[in-house]
Amino acid sequence: KKKKKRIFEIISMSNREKKASTRIKHRNKGASSKEDAAIFNLDKNKKIAKMLESHLVDKVNRKIGGKLHLRIKVISQPSPHTAGCLQIYVYSARNLDAKDRNGLSDPYVKIYFGEERKKTTIRKKTLNPEWNESFDFNIPALLTPREIIIQVWDWNRVGKHNFIGQNILQIKDFEDNKLYDKWYDLHNSAEEQQKMLELSRILRHRSGIAKEKNKVRNT
Repeated sequence: KKKKKRIFEIISMSNREKKASTRIKHRNKGASSKEDAAIFNLDKNKKIAKMLESHLVDKVNRKIGGKLHLRIKVISQPSPHTAGCLQIYVYSARNLDAKDRNGLSDPYVKIYFGEERKKTTIRKKTLNPEWNESFDFNIPALLTPREIIIQVWDWNRVGKHNFIGQNILQIKDFEDNKLYDKWYDLHNSAEEQQKMLELSRILRHRSGIAKEKNKVRNT
């Protein structure tokens, strides 16, 4: 019975492989060069990249240091030196990690965009702070920064401040003149989130190359 079951599994695998091979041949039909074949195979690469990205997202989401409530708006105001303004309103945070011996933290928020860095006031002895502070950043006309880095730190009178968590946002995800009001997770594993970000960039880059090659091929 075990042998028959094993044979059936092998036959099933073989049939699946044949079907997959037929689909690939059909998809690659008409590919006149190695470049064209590579374009068709990008679909497979994207699926693999998405699986890896999903795995990293799961790893990151298991390490949450709290949540941060933000309101974000990109205002398009073209001028010789700027493309517009990035407005970030920091409302509050909840369920932050405790970093002090008293089971609390003294949190404040740092925001990085391009060469600008701004921060909120410090809220003492709380895991659910409220700030209600607004910040404006210039969006350069050239070489626009891709990322908005938002971090929460625990203030210490003596010694280094303690990292609580961060979120890296992509400015391309915010439409002009549209208001985004949302709670964002604070990932306290900066390394894992950076890996996820790099993987997303690779995926977007590959997708862009494929689109350009298809345009060239179809002209």
